[in-house]
Amino acid sequence: MVKKKCSRQVSNEAQKAGWDAGVHQSPSNRFSSPEMPQMPILLSLEKRVITLLSRRAEDLVERRRQDVRDQADEQAMSKSNVACARFSDKSA
Repeated sequence: MVKKKCSRQVSNEAQKAGWDAGVHQSPSNRFSSPEMPQMPILLSLEKRVITLLSRRAEDLVERRRQDVRDQADEQAMSKSNVACARFSDKSA
């Protein structure tokens, strides 16, 4: 005759890993368990996403700075052209 385990009983492996049927664990205990190898993968993916987003933000800031520089150059060119035109009108 084979003894059946009660559904509330926990195997030795589960007890060693810190898992107990019916007992809720805090998230920190649950995620630090060696039974959940997904966490390092998720953490590395999150790190990559944060890196990509920060790079994109830096690129957008640099692009905006370049646009402002270009506008300043265009304004300086148009003002110098107007000044040259006024000077040539007075000399004639």
